[in-house]
Amino acid sequence: MLKKRFYRSKLLRMLFLIGLLIFIVTYLARVAPQRLGLFSFFYPGVLTISRLAWNIDLEQSQPEAAIKQLGQRHVMLIHGDRDVTVPVSEAYHLQQAGGANVTATWIVPGVGHAAAYQNNPEEYLKRVLSFFDTELR
Repeated sequence: MLKKRFYRSKLLRMLFLIGLLIFIVTYLARVAPQRLGLFSFFYPGVLTISRLAWNIDLEQSQPEAAIKQLGQRHVMLIHGDRDVTVPVSEAYHLQQAGGANVTATWIVPGVGHAAAYQNNPEEYLKRVLSFFDTELR
């Protein structure tokens, strides 16, 4: 039932994708200067766009502090264990900082940055929809 609502609800999909995008961008801000390598060329543009489009100062981003301020809201973390952009250790730091707010963590074996869906769309949907089904009751 939730699966049908999830796909039919453009608003829910849009909110999920916007939240995911903001999370990824703010999380990258913490590790970008040290780990982006060749992509560091784009970093000033990402900083500028995030300020203009979302009024977010990525250089002040502190995901560990933010996740502690979620109140009763829950989070699912998805991270590839072969991610070279954001090391998997960062997911574990965020999981620890989030405490009870992190109700689901999926460290995807053999997967790089933001590639969990591409590598296993069925498992991805199963886990994400299960998370929504549990959390949106």
